[in-house]
Amino acid sequence: MNIYESLTKWLTNNYSDINDWLYFNAEKHEDGNTSVMSSESNASVETFIDGSKLITLPFVVSMIKEYDFEQSETNLNSMSEAQNFIDWMQQQDLISNYPQLGDNCIVEEIAVSDTVPTVWVNQTDNLAKYQVNCTIKYLEQKG
Repeated sequence: MNIYESLTKWLTNNYSDINDWLYFNAEKHEDGNTSVMSSESNASVETFIDGSKLITLPFVVSMIKEYDFEQSETNLNSMSEAQNFIDWMQQQDLISNYPQLGDNCIVEEIAVSDTVPTVWVNQTDNLAKYQVNCTIKYLEQKG
């Protein structure tokens, strides 16, 4: 199982607000859909004398939510749901609840890069994408 498979499996099994399906590198623009995306940013790799590597891998979690162009609770509720995910990710790091990446990998940290999600609005479909930039730092032991 690769890193992204492990990560999506962990999110699906542990975060209760994800629907039954979590998309990977694809976004279905319907209310309630969530995706994990590999990031355009390069992974940071630090190589040690013994051949092990400390890798910081960026990834993105995108949530598609209903958007209202009027004054309503809809947008506040959607932002709250995205903020709940950020809080949950931070809590998982505090309690060291990490995805299992394989026998030779030890996760050291899972983090959210921003305290507030980035929001893009699709005016045609009355939807918004709430994007949360994250990283996972792990030690890949030679072996």
